[in-house]
Amino acid sequence: RAQVLRAHEERMVRTMPSNGVRVAKHALDIIGDVHGCFDELVELLAQLGWGRDASGAWAHPDGRFLVFVGDLVDRGPKRLAVVDLGDELVRQEAALLVRGNHDDKLLRYLNGRKVKVDEHLQTTVDELERLSTSEREEASMRAKALIHAAPYYALLDPDDQQTFGARVVVAHAA
Repeated sequence: RAQVLRAHEERMVRTMPSNGVRVAKHALDIIGDVHGCFDELVELLAQLGWGRDASGAWAHPDGRFLVFVGDLVDRGPKRLAVVDLGDELVRQEAALLVRGNHDDKLLRYLNGRKVKVDEHLQTTVDELERLSTSEREEASMRAKALIHAAPYYALLDPDDQQTFGARVVVAHAA
């Protein structure tokens, strides 16, 4: 049985029994594989009409909802800025992160699990290590919370609230 996580006007996000969510929202922007490219992400959001409202919160003038299709981190030059922006958008209920393999690997690393630190993850680890101890702890805590809460898939525009039926299914990987 689905548990309501949050409802906001016409949008509703619900958890599913197999680590997924339903998003009952028709106006969507779907962005995948940001990989630490913060400047490009901000430029893309602006081109799509996203910006900050009078209170400083991210919003779209048409009430659109943003879905990140995993891999916020690794490779690009500003991985932690992307995590911070993703976290801010999710906390403001303007976005959802569907977990990707790079996000999942970072979460395991931050939780002290044994992972192979390849050249991709190393870019994120290096950025974390350049921070002061308190900044690193805070950035790690935010990243862990964001990724831990991220589902493995999202059913968009579901046609039935009690089944897995949906017009669009978003998943980074199986």
